[in-house]
Amino acid sequence: MAKLAIVGAGPQGRVILQAVRAGRAQFEEMAFFDDDVSKEGRVVGGVPVLGGVDRLFQMNDEDYSAAVAIGSNEARTRIAQKIRSAGIAMINVVHPAAIVMPDVVVGSGILVCAGAVVVTGTAMGSDVVINTGATVDHDCSIGAGAYVSPGVHTAGAVSIGAGTFIGAGAIIINVAYRALRRITGDSIGLYRGSRLAAEQFGVGRHPRTGARRVQGFSIAYSIEDVS
Repeated sequence: MAKLAIVGAGPQGRVILQAVRAGRAQFEEMAFFDDDVSKEGRVVGGVPVLGGVDRLFQMNDEDYSAAVAIGSNEARTRIAQKIRSAGIAMINVVHPAAIVMPDVVVGSGILVCAGAVVVTGTAMGSDVVINTGATVDHDCSIGAGAYVSPGVHTAGAVSIGAGTFIGAGAIIINVAYRALRRITGDSIGLYRGSRLAAEQFGVGRHPRTGARRVQGFSIAYSIEDVS
């Protein structure tokens, strides 16, 4: 009997629950597991919270597969690896209103939310989140444990490193952000020629004028390198 353990009974847990219900996957039973002891015994969207993640391991039920619904990249990847080490399969959850083109290469434990689009030639590592309405264009590389927030748009051939968090509304062009660990985006920009952009990203010289130029830019609220 197929059962699904959703680890994390917060908002992202509800997102996964609704995506699973809307899709083709059929589970006879579903349960939440959350280390917040105040949630134990609650019912979320008609699904019970049975206890913390250790409770899932104690049950030793081979019918369970799992999805981790935690926003923190570090916590999500750490718990997902713990679940894999216990021999529990991590499923990919793709909302039926999302588009993931057939040749996209994916790991396990991935969440792709409603309205998101992931285009041909892209590869995504395990435990990646592509949130509501985000678009990832052709031939991108999304490292394991990365989080792409709602409304993010990437150009083609963008490389997003493992564990990177990209904030809502960021627009990412080419491969300038390979080394960044955090990009938070809204409406104020770092543009070509800005001092911070020139220091933070790869720069070159215009072949005719010799002017410095940034190889890519983002409409970004703030950019912090914490790698």
